Amino acid sequence: LIGGIGDSVLNFAVNLAPRVSFNPLTDLEPVAMVATIPWTLVVNPQFGPRTLGAFLAQARANPGKVDYASTGPGSASHVGMELLADQAKVSMNHVPNRGATPAVNDVVGGQVPAVISAVSVVLPFIKSGKLVALGVPLDKRSPLLPDVPTFAEAGVADFNFTTWVALFAPKGTPRAVIDKLNAETAKALTDPVVRERLLGLGLEPKTMSPDELGKLVASGHARVAAIVKQANIKAE
Repeated sequence: LIGGIGDSVLNFAVNLAPRVSFNPLTDLEPVAMVATIPWTLVVNPQFGPRTLGAFLAQARANPGKVDYASTGPGSASHVGMELLADQAKVSMNHVPNRGATPAVNDVVGGQVPAVISAVSVVLPFIKSGKLVALGVPLDKRSPLLPDVPTFAEAGVADFNFTTWVALFAPKGTPRAVIDKLNAETAKALTDPVVRERLLGLGLEPKTMSPDELGKLVASGHARVAAIVKQANIKAE
């Protein structure tokens, strides 16, 4: 039995829950990456900054006074912005919400100036001009936002932040089975219909070997654990 699991469970939830019933690093067999979820930092157009550099400069000049929304304490949007703040050496004020829609609506309405969000959630508002995308924290530009620069292009090097969905199997699944499933998944992701369907959902098709997926889980888990401890992030 295999199942699709995202890093919202394996990297975020397990680092925030007081007790968990499984270890994501040892209790599952990585099978195949399916897709990544691209993110972007957006601001209300009335806020002022129209570039990532200008946004960070404003935050740096006003420590702890630039608000940012999130979908809740310990969520990817919270952790992602704290990771950026740590790397850019700025301090911002976290304004938690209960879900993506309220968080984005607060930024669209101008109650909070900024949020880092999955592209799929904010794309309609970017297209309508109600939000301004400052950059995507990716190695290359997202096909969903081809005109928006990467963070590196915008002046923040070596900062990547994406979430993902992948397939995992129970511990002890034979490697031959895992390799076969990985190959079949990679084959499916070459189908233009499958790729277009995923892109339509805000997902970017991506493949990698089981070993690469295992390393990604481990590195992501460690990265989230470190910022959760450093920023004293606690789930409600």
